[in-house]
Amino acid sequence: MKSRIREIRKAKGFTAQALADRCGTTHATISRLEGGKQAITVDWIRQIAAVLDVEPMDLIEAKSDIAINVIPGAIKIDAALRTAKEADWLIARIAELKSVLQGEPEQSEDGKVVQITWGK
Repeated sequence: MKSRIREIRKAKGFTAQALADRCGTTHATISRLEGGKQAITVDWIRQIAAVLDVEPMDLIEAKSDIAINVIPGAIKIDAALRTAKEADWLIARIAELKSVLQGEPEQSEDGKVVQITWGK
């Protein structure tokens, strides 16, 4: 499993040593976790997420899947997103286009799947 720990740590202004200190571990352990040389357990994910003030799933690298199909008279967008925040972002961008399109986006209960169909 690839992580985004290094990317998020740097974006939050933490050095590897500062993150290690806050997590009660060593710089070497953080380096191994970031480099994929040590297995990332659920406990590590939770602890690091709490220190970095992010959702645990934000630390896991996953690709969002977005499919856009244009057919005569309709546009269909299916998106399985990594986080509910990504889904909210997508819906906001779609809302900007609403003036030229008709239809409402539908979002799953967990907020991570968005399906939009315009037209027929």
